[in-house]
Amino acid sequence: MNLPLDGYRATRVLRSSASTRVYAAIREADQRQVVAKVYELADDLSLEARVEHEFRLIQELSVDHVVRALALERAGTKIVVILDWYPGVNLDEFADGKPLLLDVFLDIALQLARVLADVHAQRVIHRDIKPTNILVDPQTRQVSLADFGISVLLESERERIHDPSVVTGT
Repeated sequence: MNLPLDGYRATRVLRSSASTRVYAAIREADQRQVVAKVYELADDLSLEARVEHEFRLIQELSVDHVVRALALERAGTKIVVILDWYPGVNLDEFADGKPLLLDVFLDIALQLARVLADVHAQRVIHRDIKPTNILVDPQTRQVSLADFGISVLLESERERIHDPSVVTGT
């Protein structure tokens, strides 16, 4: 398990894909728990711009219960987004393959609706709402939203607002 960034130590891999590896990590300067999203830039010339977009969008978003972006770092052919650690699990893990009790479901749904309303009030559409991007603290049931990678800032898309591709996602 190798995090290609000085000043950070990986503790475990959270997920991995062809171009991205996500680590739970420790920032050595202050022992703060963080998430490090490592992107390999070698094969995709537009990836760096998309990663910078995600970082700026999250950093400028002042909404409670949205995972915060802390830093954007370069390491050779890799770019790393450092995100605040969230004490919880994604909704898939929280549900553990079972239906949620109605009161638990409603609590999570209402919290998520509030977070999304706050995000939308800042003219941002997430476009990738799915269980793995919804984080739940199992102890408190506090909900947070993560992974704004394909989000769109509506101000820059205003001229295409009636184009269905602006508001579509997964």
